[in-house]
Amino acid sequence: MGKATSFLCGFLTAGVISSVAVLLSTPKSGKEWRKELKEKWNDAEFSMTEVKVATETLKESVGEFGRKSLPALKQTVRDIQEIITVWREDIKPNLESISGHLKEMKPSEPPSDKK
Repeated sequence: MGKATSFLCGFLTAGVISSVAVLLSTPKSGKEWRKELKEKWNDAEFSMTEVKVATETLKESVGEFGRKSLPALKQTVRDIQEIITVWREDIKPNLESISGHLKEMKPSEPPSDKK
C-alpha cells in the first residue's frame, strides 16, 4: 500500500471507531436525540420567524417616523436659515463700525530687536 492509501484507511478507521465510541457512550437513544433535535429545530424556526416579524415592524416604524418627521425637519431648517439671515442683518452695523475703526487706526510699528 502507498502512503496516501495507508493514511486514508487509518483516517477512516479512526473515524468509524470514534463514531461507534460516541454512540455507545451517549446517555440518550437515537430516538431521543432525533426528538430533541427536532424540537430545537422547531424552536430555531420559531425564533427566526419572530426576528423576521420584529425586523419588518421596526422597518415600518422607521419609515413612518421618517414620513412624519420630514415636514417638521424641513420647517426647522427654514427657521434656522431665517434666524441666521436676521442675525446677519442685526450685526451688519456693528461690523461696519468695527471695520471703520480698524481703518482709522494707524498700524503699529513692529517691536524693535535692539536692546
